Amino acid sequence: MEKTKQFEERVVAFLYELGRDHLPLADVEKLVRSSEGPFGIVTKYSNKGLEIYAREIVERLKKEIP
Repeated sequence: MEKTKQFEERVVAFLYELGRDHLPLADVEKLVRSSEGPFGIVTKYSNKGLEIYAREIVERLKKEIP
């Protein structure tokens, strides 16, 4: 499977489980909409540790499956 498709499938699985088991879909939708904001709007990361963890998750999801 190509790397981009693999990453997309992992994100879909993550969001599916998040919405199914952990957060109401309305909350997930609010988060998605805030991430889709107009170009130039920058999220202020007030918790550096949380930002680092979020970036680590992205990198983990991008890793190729052996």
